[in-house]
Amino acid sequence: MILGSCNGLLCLYEKSHFKLWNPSLKLESERSPTIVCFEHVDVMLCGFGYNKVNDRYTVLVVARNRYNSKEIVTIIYTFGENSWTTVQNFPFDHEGNSNKWLGKFVSGAVNWIVNKDLNSPNQEVIVSFDLDKKTYGEILLPQYDGDNVRNPVLHVLSNCICVSFDHPKETHWVVWIMKKYRVVESWTKLKIIPQNKLTPDIHRYTLFISDNGVILLTPKNGKLVVYSLNNNGGLNYRKILGNASMNPHIHHESLISPQR
Repeated sequence: MILGSCNGLLCLYEKSHFKLWNPSLKLESERSPTIVCFEHVDVMLCGFGYNKVNDRYTVLVVARNRYNSKEIVTIIYTFGENSWTTVQNFPFDHEGNSNKWLGKFVSGAVNWIVNKDLNSPNQEVIVSFDLDKKTYGEILLPQYDGDNVRNPVLHVLSNCICVSFDHPKETHWVVWIMKKYRVVESWTKLKIIPQNKLTPDIHRYTLFISDNGVILLTPKNGKLVVYSLNNNGGLNYRKILGNASMNPHIHHESLISPQR
């Protein structure tokens, strides 16, 4: 399973091990140590990113005892080291956030959308983990016409946090971008797309937008769907591409060695 892409390196997860892979060079790093905090581990949340301060790549995992759901630890592994390190536990309950378990890396931090109060709707915030300082922070989501967002999904666009969500009346799909990381005032509405222009099952999944105005989305059926924007902001056409994983990633070629 691919957990993330950063600087041309992919982070792969398999059977409680992690490793880095550069497809361009066809090189892999050594595998991480096995996660052994419990005899049987369930990975609840995960994130991968790059710490430019120490020039290292790091994985964060929120792990739960499969047979005792109250036993939860948050651990990190930095490639090139020999062991996992325990850090402050993830600050919110992550039950009910299973479709948002994989964090997005931006500006030295891994980010997730979580619901602060599972008993109340529309309590989502972005929780960030700074890979250098090992601290958590919160980022408020944008508001739309004074209403809370519905079904927010986190993306990364041009190294900026991007959020898509349903309009409260479900008439259209709204995309916002945070132009300056962690500055709530920098949330900017990027695009409004009428729901009748989209396939019915598409709005809750992955979004990519290229510089030339092409939108690439991944609906429930695992197909990649390409929309082209015209000058008036409308959608000119739709193409259905081949199958995709539920968590696709953008990868850029590089000559960075994963042997670290």
